[in-house]
Amino acid sequence: METSVMMIKNFFESRANSFIEDREDNYLLEESCSNIIEYILNKKNLDKDKFFNYSFLFNVSKLNISDKKQKTVFIKTVYILAHPNVDFLEQKFQFMNDDSNWYDLDIEIIYESYKTNIYIDPRNERQISKVEFNEIVLPYFVPSDLLISKLGEINE
Repeated sequence: METSVMMIKNFFESRANSFIEDREDNYLLEESCSNIIEYILNKKNLDKDKFFNYSFLFNVSKLNISDKKQKTVFIKTVYILAHPNVDFLEQKFQFMNDDSNWYDLDIEIIYESYKTNIYIDPRNERQISKVEFNEIVLPYFVPSDLLISKLGEINE
């Protein structure tokens, strides 16, 4: 790994480690965070149009999908990397409309839905169950502005 990319990797790993220290599963969290950070940093032409879903990130984390504990570690890993104080990934949400196109959904709608326990189908504005909502609205992740900025500094 190139020196400047290694510095960016160390920068984000250091930020992530502040959430990992003193946890029972710290070794797995540290490894999975590091694996995701390294893989994404090695992607060519990384920009805000590159997106990653849970399946992709799970594969890159190198955790064992058959292990229930490691699945839990994975969820923690992703939320650490998307935490504002780490700021490596940004979480977004999308849904497929009846026209078979994907549309982004404002994160405030997601927060409000979970806060009020009222879930509205974004395709037709009918009230639906939480289970239905989670089947329609899918999370995905993009590189954060900070990550794109750090990579931009290399190219200057």
